[in-house]
Amino acid sequence: MEKKFVDVIFDRRKNYPKKGFGFIEVRVYLGRNTRKYFNMGNSTPDKWEVDAHSSEIKALVKRCEEILSVMSFLKEELSLENFDKHFYEEEQKQDISPAEALAQKDFIAYCEEALAAEDIKIGTRKHKQVVIDAVKTYGKLKTYGDLTPKNILAFDRWLHNGERSDVTIYGYHKRLKKWVGELARLDEIPRNPYKIVSVTRGKSKARHPLLESELKK
Repeated sequence: MEKKFVDVIFDRRKNYPKKGFGFIEVRVYLGRNTRKYFNMGNSTPDKWEVDAHSSEIKALVKRCEEILSVMSFLKEELSLENFDKHFYEEEQKQDISPAEALAQKDFIAYCEEALAAEDIKIGTRKHKQVVIDAVKTYGKLKTYGDLTPKNILAFDRWLHNGERSDVTIYGYHKRLKKWVGELARLDEIPRNPYKIVSVTRGKSKARHPLLESELKK
């Protein structure tokens, strides 16, 4: 008979003879001497098997089985620590509202995926990758929730550190604006911050001919 790694048991602590009821528990086998128990309420010997078929208990059993399957697929040790990590991380995700879930999505990953999908020349791709690298280095536009007018202005100030010309910075915003605008049109973010933030093109720096020493160098 195939061993069950998740099952439902009754009165493990032998409470019924003393208290008149016992506890229904979902038991998860995680090793020879390791078990995880979930208390699902009390019952009596003549009722517990019926109670054990409640939708709540069935859902928990299924969830535990799925976590064990994931752990097996990932070749993780069947430890209590690893199981709890999966179980409670999933529980936190279920408590997040749809709006909060969207706000936590990875903006940089979206930009990289969007760039990979574009049919453009190698040179253009490199220029756009430079913008993504700048966003990574800046480190404060990580999620969809970070895409606010205030944060875009802060990014613009960070870009103006003296290493880039106004025209170069305008090009950064132009490329970033396209991806941010796509998210706004898809209702992935509540509003397009570039509808509020205005970035000027500025002027190009005057070019000077190279000196003879510079040419030789």
